[in-house]
Amino acid sequence: MFEQILSVLADMTSGVQILSFIATLLILSSFLCRGERNIRLVNAIGSIFAIIYSPLPNPPQWSNLILNVILLGLNGYYLLKGKKQQVQS
Repeated sequence: MFEQILSVLADMTSGVQILSFIATLLILSSFLCRGERNIRLVNAIGSIFAIIYSPLPNPPQWSNLILNVILLGLNGYYLLKGKKQQVQS
């Protein structure tokens, strides 16, 4: 299995695959973060990378694009909502 992972990583020569891999790592790593703000921030950054690469492959990954646009909006909303609550306190 480890050899298969290394093989896939070695084959990642296009920028699209690299962006896809970065987005995946960021979104997965967001679940390792502590605190809602950190989770949402890392997840939002991962969604941005996914939004960038989703329309690039042939055929485009429209479902992935739609999902990450929605996730970015939700994360952004709750990040701004949390920031407004801190200012009011």
